[in-house]
Amino acid sequence: MPTYEWVARNANYEGTIVDPYTEFLRLSRNLNPDGQAWQPQANGKHLCLRLRTFDEGPGNLPFSAKALKWDHGDRRYGVELVDYDADAADPDDLFDVAGGGGGNANEVAPAYAHLAPLLADALPMVPRPNNVANYDAPDGVDGSKAVIIAVIDDYANIAHERFRDAHGNPRVDFVWVQDGAAKQQGQSNVMFGKEIARQDIAAALAGGNEKEALRALGYGDFEKSPPVPLSKRFSHGTAVLDKIGGADPADADGVNRRLISVQLPQLTTVESSGAYYSLFAVAGLRYIFDRATAMAKELRTAPGEKIPLIINFSYGIAGGPHNGQHLIERMIDQIVAAGDLATADVGPVLVPIPAGNRFLLDGHAHAVSDGTGPTELSLNWVAQPQDESPNYLEFWVPKTAAAAGFDLRVTSPDATAVSEIHQVLALDEQVDDLDYTSVAFVLRAAGGGASDITGRISVDRINTHTLDPSTATGSGDKIRILVALGPSYPAKSQGARLPSGIWKVEAKIALAEGEAIEAWVQRDDRPPGYIRQGRQSYLERRDEPDVRDRGDLAEHIGRMPEGAGLNRYGTVSGMATGNAVIRVGASRYTEDHLPTKDYHMPSLYSGAGSGTTVDVDLVAPGDRSRVFGGLMCATSLSGAGMAINGTSVAAPIVGRMLADYLQAAGRGASAAQVRSDFLASRTIQGVNLPDTPAGRALHDPDLRNYRGRLRVPDAAYLKLRYDLRR
Repeated sequence: MPTYEWVARNANYEGTIVDPYTEFLRLSRNLNPDGQAWQPQANGKHLCLRLRTFDEGPGNLPFSAKALKWDHGDRRYGVELVDYDADAADPDDLFDVAGGGGGNANEVAPAYAHLAPLLADALPMVPRPNNVANYDAPDGVDGSKAVIIAVIDDYANIAHERFRDAHGNPRVDFVWVQDGAAKQQGQSNVMFGKEIARQDIAAALAGGNEKEALRALGYGDFEKSPPVPLSKRFSHGTAVLDKIGGADPADADGVNRRLISVQLPQLTTVESSGAYYSLFAVAGLRYIFDRATAMAKELRTAPGEKIPLIINFSYGIAGGPHNGQHLIERMIDQIVAAGDLATADVGPVLVPIPAGNRFLLDGHAHAVSDGTGPTELSLNWVAQPQDESPNYLEFWVPKTAAAAGFDLRVTSPDATAVSEIHQVLALDEQVDDLDYTSVAFVLRAAGGGASDITGRISVDRINTHTLDPSTATGSGDKIRILVALGPSYPAKSQGARLPSGIWKVEAKIALAEGEAIEAWVQRDDRPPGYIRQGRQSYLERRDEPDVRDRGDLAEHIGRMPEGAGLNRYGTVSGMATGNAVIRVGASRYTEDHLPTKDYHMPSLYSGAGSGTTVDVDLVAPGDRSRVFGGLMCATSLSGAGMAINGTSVAAPIVGRMLADYLQAAGRGASAAQVRSDFLASRTIQGVNLPDTPAGRALHDPDLRNYRGRLRVPDAAYLKLRYDLRR
């Protein structure tokens, strides 16, 4: 085993817009999450997505043709596709970070960029991503009851019988397969990948064979690596789309549930840390709103009438600022606000989002300052052997602590590589709310060069503010310190091998009383239905063994002591902390011993809030019982089902009931009003647990921090069982 050393690397990294995950993957040569599929373009460069903004009012944007553009308030936005030189000494040279590109004096420099793992066949010959395809309302739709349901996920079987109406016509109106084979003749209405319209699905189904229809739509390429998820029994995208919008073809009301599907590139899903999908998700959200707007104009029954839109994104990340200011959360805020405008054609916009499944995975720690001295957080971070993928640990601290500096010591398992860093966290002017790496250290083989980098510590700033709208803008800003480690078992084309075992990470910072230092281990396991050799790293308690309130089989795990560091509370997904979403945890719904059948015991894996992070809003069915996990979902092809569990199952069930609710009430109301009314009328609050002392309610912070659980009326309950079990 070689020895390693930490080396300061400030040159060329001051104020870069490149995401620190991208920078580490570039430097360590871990670009391909499946080890083989994603290769550079013919010119030796990779593709990159970058976000750009302009300061003043609506108008034409001088972006390239490969850009999706939109206006919001007094600012213009765009996501564009550009080349990225993976071997460049200074990657920002390609991004024109000095600003002013395009000759527009109001242009702000590019704000953020990350790698886009797209193959060459996903690039259209003539991209026109701001064009919207013509939409004709299908026969039989009652505009007064119509609801548009959109899902961002991986591949879904859009020809499935559960997504057809009583006459066999497709209910999926638009699909964006972001890594699909692009249109090479004529212009494309998406900047990469492939768009599929309802008419295309209908034509493919005309022959009556579902498999042949999928092949005609471009889903039958089993030579791709990784293979198309529909080639296996389970498809997460199909299961989620079924949960929120699936219906028996005989259901006459199904035609009023119109569907949009955005299917993320497979390689963004395989890289389960979320390193690649922020801007794919941002572009997908904008695509959904644009297509839903076109649909609403044709579906409505009277001028000025709005059609509700429900968006489900059943993905999650462990890290992030956890204060509603992740880039995806800010885009959700924009979309929801746009739907509330009186001039909008679509609205209200509701976004149920999963709380995450990380409660039991030992991936979160925090320490709260008592105001008497520096706050310390000492962690044992366990990197597993035979791990072919990188591991990431994020620290988040308040910007108010910047002047005093941040001390970080990272020691390898064999103690040969020790970083002792004291860094005053610079608060320079950021580029459009985002200012990435201000200082970086790399871990490399002792005496090695650029090709031997296998670890990185970076300090960056993301301009964020608290969820409380009464708080002065910027007063809640946070700073991230990212520790990235390469694989313990890298592929031949990747960098050096790091030792597995316990990496000791010790952080110290001066905080005001009540302020906290938070740490999250990013996800690194295998997404369902994919081949990936990642092994999840985790935090190990240093001081005392894990304890539970009432034994190993207790239904609820007590809050750990604040001084212990490791804390299962605070494990809500980093994409689910905004004000504009409905955070959904998972529960079990068939327990015979429960006092009422609409009472749901929280699933043990379901993420929970804490005193320093937001709570979830409600729990919904995600399991049948503690023994029988999951609910029955549609599989990749029609005619079969399988049990799938998790908060990514529970969130679309809430979306389904939101659609039921919006068919009868809330049309034309604001999103905030609908969220409030729905939670008040469709959840049960504060019922005592049957196995706890009187007065300890379900939302007691010493238990699971849930405010309520989904109330499932008898009719909907039976329909739910039928839909999911068949």
